[in-house]
Amino acid sequence: MRGMHARRRRKWKTEMKKYKQRREQQRKSPKGLKPYINYVLQRPTQKEKPWVLMNETKEGGTKVIDTRETVEKAEREFTETHMGKGRRRWYIQQGELIRPFKKREGKGRRKRLQTGKMTPTDWKYIPKKLRYIYKQARAAYNNKGERMEGRMYGNIFTAAITRGEMDAYLARMRKSTAPGVSGIRIDHVAALPEEMRELIALAISLPYITGMGYAMWEEEIVSWVPKEEDNMDIGKRIPLMYYEVLRTD
Repeated sequence: MRGMHARRRRKWKTEMKKYKQRREQQRKSPKGLKPYINYVLQRPTQKEKPWVLMNETKEGGTKVIDTRETVEKAEREFTETHMGKGRRRWYIQQGELIRPFKKREGKGRRKRLQTGKMTPTDWKYIPKKLRYIYKQARAAYNNKGERMEGRMYGNIFTAAITRGEMDAYLARMRKSTAPGVSGIRIDHVAALPEEMRELIALAISLPYITGMGYAMWEEEIVSWVPKEEDNMDIGKRIPLMYYEVLRTD
């Protein structure tokens, strides 16, 4: 009898060891991490992305897009249109920015816009229907009702970010959000040891100090989410943008 119970215990321990190893492998796998977290936190699983879309044609009909390749092609075209492909930009003429918008002259013009000192020549280049929008670019008021000036900001745009400032930011940010191209999430940064967070603070300080950024931070992911559940119309979706979390820091 004792031998039978001992065999059962050994078998149970062996099965539990295998189960633990599978869970550990799933935890370490990028593809298995999200299902693992959903399992631990008892979250409802998200539906898989549909690979069938409907798109209205110019003739008024409806086209069915039902292969992975055509869906991805349609999404790329839809994203390009959404981001402005083919739109006429009034500030670009013959492939170049108009003179008042060029870097050398643009800085002074932006300063005049901020301080409310735009000249008639400045306004001449801006279409009338956009002038109201440009006027909203005046410097904001502070809590004392004073119009903000450059000197009031001190060095907040040029000083290095301290680890304490970064930790305070991380503490109030939502965790477990979708990552950017690198796969790094806010909770990854927050879980790092103190010396690593110190290095992260130095890394994200460089753009403030030097005015230069990192090429990888410019990469973004666009994911189109249905406005209505089970609605396959490609025009009935909204874009979600995924940025690098260190860029948002």
